[in-house]
Amino acid sequence: MQKIVSRLKMSKKARKEMDSKGRSTWAISPVSRKTPGKKGYDRKQAKRNIADDDA
Repeated sequence: MQKIVSRLKMSKKARKEMDSKGRSTWAISPVSRKTPGKKGYDRKQAKRNIADDDA
């Protein structure tokens, strides 16, 4: 029988292992599916616009 140890007394490695058991993996990455906000400033878009004006 395993002894129950409080989370505060567990080592960092033990807490990490316990947390990873509780998590599940995603079929698709939700980060890659995120659409960019239209109100946000996009530096890459600004650079493209400046390059197009010069050419």
